[in-house]
Amino acid sequence: MKAVARLLCSVHRFTPVALLPRASFFSVLFACFSPCRSVADVVCTAGNPRCLRPVDIPQGPPPQPGPCETIGGTQKLRKPVIERSRNNGSCSLMQTSQAQIQIEHVSRLFGQTAALDDVSVSLSKGDFSVLLGPSGCGKSTLLRLIAGLDRQTGGAIRIGGEDVGDRPPSMRDLSMVFQSYALFPHLSVAENILFGLKVRKVSKAERLARLDLVAAMMGLTPLLARKPSELSGGQQQRVALARAVISERPICLMDEPLSNLDAKLRADMRVELRAIQQKLGLTVVYVTHDQIEAMTMADKIIVMNAGRIEQVGTPEEVYARPATIFTAGFIGTPPMNLFPGRLFAGQDGLPQGVGDAQLIGLRPEDIHIAESGPEADTRGIEYLGADRLVSARLGDTDFIMRAPASAPPPPARFAFGWAQGRESIFDAATGARLTQFDHPTASNPKKDLTHETA
Repeated sequence: MKAVARLLCSVHRFTPVALLPRASFFSVLFACFSPCRSVADVVCTAGNPRCLRPVDIPQGPPPQPGPCETIGGTQKLRKPVIERSRNNGSCSLMQTSQAQIQIEHVSRLFGQTAALDDVSVSLSKGDFSVLLGPSGCGKSTLLRLIAGLDRQTGGAIRIGGEDVGDRPPSMRDLSMVFQSYALFPHLSVAENILFGLKVRKVSKAERLARLDLVAAMMGLTPLLARKPSELSGGQQQRVALARAVISERPICLMDEPLSNLDAKLRADMRVELRAIQQKLGLTVVYVTHDQIEAMTMADKIIVMNAGRIEQVGTPEEVYARPATIFTAGFIGTPPMNLFPGRLFAGQDGLPQGVGDAQLIGLRPEDIHIAESGPEADTRGIEYLGADRLVSARLGDTDFIMRAPASAPPPPARFAFGWAQGRESIFDAATGARLTQFDHPTASNPKKDLTHETA
C-alpha cells in the first residue's frame, strides 16, 4: 500500500511539468496546485493530514475529526466538499477549509538587492486583498513566495496556521491566474478549463459536473467548443479564471490579470471578478499597480513601496487617512496635494502646532474657492464632463482642485479654503502621518469613483 500511494503522489506531482512542452510550463503549473488528496485513496501522513508522504497510522487514540476518514484501519483523505443547492435548480460551490495567510518578517534578497525587506501582514479568510504599488515595489515577488514559485530568504509564510515554506506549489491548496492568461491555443475552452482536473485524475463524471457549474457561472457555456483565438480578451480572462475556480481551491492568487484589457473591459471585469469572489467566498490575493482596481475591488489594500509595506487598510482608510506621503501621492486620481506648512502660516482652520516642519495634505475635492484664504494663481483647467480639474500654484507649489463642471471657472487669481477636518498632516522629514493632528470627529468617507478614468 505504501508503494502504491508513493507512486500516485509522485506521478501526480511531477508528471505534468516533466512531460509537457516548455512553452506550457506556466499554464500547467497552476493546474498542478493540488494536494495529493485529489488522488483517490492516498494515505495521510501520521498526525498531519497534508499527505506529505504515505505512512502507516500509528496505534493510539482515535484522530481528531478533520479532513481525513478511517477506512479499513487506514486513514484516508476525503474529497473536497461540494455543496449543491437545489433552489431554482442551481448549484453553488462551498469552500470549507481555512484559508488565512500570514506573512511574518519575510525578506527576499537577490544578491545585495532586497526585493522584500521585513514584510509582515495577515490576510483574512474570504477577503479580497490587493497588493498595490508601482513597478519594482516587490508585490509580484511576494505573490510568487505565497504561491511557492520562489523561496524567501528569511521569515515565514503560513497558510491556515501551517508553515508552508518547505512545500511545493502543489501542496499549498491554492490556484493562480496569470497576467498572460496562459491558455493552450490548440485546446478548446472546455479542454482548457478541465486540463488541471484531468492531470489530477479526477473522474470524468465529476469533471463534467464541475464544468457545467463553472461555465454557467462565468457565462462561458456557449463558448465551450471554441479555441482561445476565437475569443475576445475578456472572454479569455474568464476562461483563465474558470480554470482556477474549477479546482475548488479556497485561495486564488491573481497577478495583474486585467492589465492586457482595454479600459471598458477592465471596468466590466472588475465587477465580474468581485461578484465571483463574493459568491464563492474565495480568499483572493490580487497584484496590481492600478489604484482604481484596488479601490473598487479590495476589502483590504496593502500599499507597497521599495520592498516594504507603507500601509494596510480598507480603501476608505488608505484614501482618507494615508499613513505616509507615499500613500498620499499614490492613492487617488488626482493624488493628494502636499503643501509646505510655511505656505499656510497665519491661516485659520489648521490644528495648533502645524508649521514649517510639517506638510499639509489636501485632496482635490476638499479644496474650494473661498472669500478669504491663501491666494493661488490659475494655471490651467481640464474639463472632464461632470467636473473640472483646476491646476493652480500657491507660492512654489503646484496643486489641483476638483470643481463641479456646473460651477463657473475660477478667475486668474483666487482665494481658496478646504473642508475642515479633512486635512492630513505629515512630518516633512520622515514622511509619516502625524496622528496627533487628526481631527477627532472626522469620518472616513468612501471614495467617489463615479468620475474616475480607468
